[in-house]
Amino acid sequence: MTKELNKHVVRRCLDKIKSQLKVRELTYLDVAGLFDVSENTVKRMLNQDDISLNRLLTLAELCDLDAAKLLSESVQDTPEHTYFTARQDQAFAKQPHLLSYFSRLFYHQQTVEHIATEFNLSALSSYRYLRALEDIELLTLHPNNQFKFLVHPPLGFAPDSLVIKQSVCKHMAQTLDAVMAPTSTPEQHVLIKPMRMPSILRDKMWQELQDSVSKYAHIAEQAFAQHSEQPDFQVTLVMHPLNTDVFNEAPIIALD
Repeated sequence: MTKELNKHVVRRCLDKIKSQLKVRELTYLDVAGLFDVSENTVKRMLNQDDISLNRLLTLAELCDLDAAKLLSESVQDTPEHTYFTARQDQAFAKQPHLLSYFSRLFYHQQTVEHIATEFNLSALSSYRYLRALEDIELLTLHPNNQFKFLVHPPLGFAPDSLVIKQSVCKHMAQTLDAVMAPTSTPEQHVLIKPMRMPSILRDKMWQELQDSVSKYAHIAEQAFAQHSEQPDFQVTLVMHPLNTDVFNEAPIIALD
């Protein structure tokens, strides 16, 4: 079993464990008490694929899951998504044009010749693109710019991907621009609500917000994705710890 496959197996195990924790109404704080670690450590533990086997087995036991069955089913399950490796993700984050080229080849199934014609690429440029993709183990390059993919769909970026974070930053920049705009339009809506509440209620609210937005996103994708006359807009949901110190009253200073 390869290292990448191991990561996928661990992720599937953790997904099942997290689902079972919700069913049993166990919080991160409850799990933290069991392992004698902080709540933040538990969050990292449940969302990273480098968790130790002992901790994974203990979590399975806590959720009343048969550890052997959990591991066996996770190995056998066909993953919903295959993720780019960290090295591939870093290459695409550093060279967005390389991701565009790979997307044309892999997702749009365009030929090297088609891409070269559309973007006026020389044979040398095409070779260098293919060679760069071979270097990050996405394909095997053969003579005359022929190649064979080393990956299969579905293929995408992991949640902690640098490329995803770059995209999020671009979306957040537009959100900030909308908030700071000198005038607003009927299409702009801003809601900021500082809150203080227990983590179990916070997590419940976040799940409900996600479910609501996902419902409308699904409707939009099914009914309006092909209607170019419909306006584009985005909904930005962000929940994070709040540093209330930055909102303290400004000190009175001498003006002489």
